[in-house]
Amino acid sequence: MGWALYQKSTSTILKRRQATPGTADGSLPVGLDPDLAWLVEQESVQPQYDPATHRLERGETLALDQNDSRTGTLTETWTAVALPQAEIVRRNDDAIAAGIERQIRQTAKKLKNAEAITNEETYQLLRYMVIRDGLQVDEDV
Repeated sequence: MGWALYQKSTSTILKRRQATPGTADGSLPVGLDPDLAWLVEQESVQPQYDPATHRLERGETLALDQNDSRTGTLTETWTAVALPQAEIVRRNDDAIAAGIERQIRQTAKKLKNAEAITNEETYQLLRYMVIRDGLQVDEDV
């Protein structure tokens, strides 16, 4: 937790993660510009979400103290936002492609080390390479 310096007229955070609000004892500086406010930064816990179908968006809410507008809070917020279907499909395709590449590397490593591979591994290696290269796989082959 730290402090942020906020300029009210421009709605701009000027400084973040400051150790104190300006003075060594933690009090507000004498003669603080009335256009400025020191905000206590508050972190929040990220909500549970499924990264396969959602992403997190960070935001923040600002509240000035009703009794002293030179102070307030700046609270971090999180929102789980559903991914578009096209993004979900792309991520799934990327995961499948990564799995295929991993399998090809593992089998190729066996071949390089002159280790025996089974007929099933040979078939899968060729099948993965065909899929990777975008060719159609005929299951009867």
